[in-house]
Amino acid sequence: MQLHEALRLATAGDEIWVARGVYRTSEQADRAASFVVPAGVRLYGGFAGNERHLKQRHPDAQSTLTGELGGRHDRSDNAYSVVRLRANGRLSSTLDGFHINGGCGQSYTDGFAARNAGGGLYIEPNATAPSSHLINNCTFEDNYAHNGGAVYVGGGNPVFTNCIFVANTADFHGGAVYNNGRGTNAGPTFEQCSFIDNASNSGAGMTNDGRDGQASPLLVSCKFIDNISLINGAAIFNIQDETGVCEPVLEDCTFLGNESILGDDIAEQGEGAGAEKVGDAPGKRGGTLRPVVSKRR
Repeated sequence: MQLHEALRLATAGDEIWVARGVYRTSEQADRAASFVVPAGVRLYGGFAGNERHLKQRHPDAQSTLTGELGGRHDRSDNAYSVVRLRANGRLSSTLDGFHINGGCGQSYTDGFAARNAGGGLYIEPNATAPSSHLINNCTFEDNYAHNGGAVYVGGGNPVFTNCIFVANTADFHGGAVYNNGRGTNAGPTFEQCSFIDNASNSGAGMTNDGRDGQASPLLVSCKFIDNISLINGAAIFNIQDETGVCEPVLEDCTFLGNESILGDDIAEQGEGAGAEKVGDAPGKRGGTLRPVVSKRR
């Protein structure tokens, strides 16, 4: 069964096991196509194809989801977002064990939409209840967007564990991650995640936007290394206004070699914006394979 078909048929409570290999968002060069994970569905990568239990996955068996649709060095024909996590009430989905690359959400006419945010992963907003998606053991590499080169969090409380964000780029905010709390609440958790060699105008590692809402991520044992912003906050950029809240909490995080014009590691915009640091260690300035997919409930 093809991966797109498995996702289309999946309903809340299903598991989809994805074999190692490379999976493109479209075989017809459709930039708007993404791997859409329905609310409540668990998607796991890294299988050889003969496993009977989830724990039998081999750590070296890589399942790659890519938005690279045409010329390898031409981003203009890449998918806008490689993966989309759907929201439906409090149903939460799982994305576990994938290498996600080649997304290019760069379209200046669509606001905070999949066409210009979250090149690797676009987490849809949910107006009815906060979702708590789980994103584990994933690497986001070489994704681009106007905001959130690798990941766009449109609200809710997703949890990222043991994820790597490397060489992602945003030409505005959030080279790796953009947490959008504008008019909503974005409260993601990042635990044991690494942000390496990401770039942006501001917030190369992460931008937290709490204007007219709340952006309050929790970062535990995360590393920000060699990220570069042209203006503000090479690692983290926090934004709020008089009607919003931006209060990230950092516990035992490491910053090393991040560079920007204003604020090597963390910068704020707006009155009251800021990050609470608990025990952190500030650093110095300084050919496509066909999918083999099984669907399990």
